[in-house]
Amino acid sequence: MTLQEDPEGIKILANLLAQNFDIFPTYGKEPEAADNLFKAFRQQLADYPIGKIQAAFEFHRSYANKHPMPGDIVQIIERGNKPPFQPSIYNSIAKMDYDNRSDVEKRYMVDYHKFFITGKF
Repeated sequence: MTLQEDPEGIKILANLLAQNFDIFPTYGKEPEAADNLFKAFRQQLADYPIGKIQAAFEFHRSYANKHPMPGDIVQIIERGNKPPFQPSIYNSIAKMDYDNRSDVEKRYMVDYHKFFITGKF
């Protein structure tokens, strides 16, 4: 069941966002901004089940030091609980000679291109 069909999942998402709003630095953000934040996340994550959303938030909290954007959570879900793509990593790999890239680096490049062209893996 997707988030848009899951009233309990919507409540869980609201709680996740409230926790993150309290945990991560939100410089210059007023508590009233939480409403717009919730709307943006709810819209962007509407087609995903709450279990995948929760796992993505947990994964994000394990490595990040800032509040996620909706696209960060989508990328974590789509990448199977891997961090969102980073242009700096892509650029670093792109500067390497192709023959010197590891299989993981080559896969990163392929996945990066596919994601930014199609939005999916």
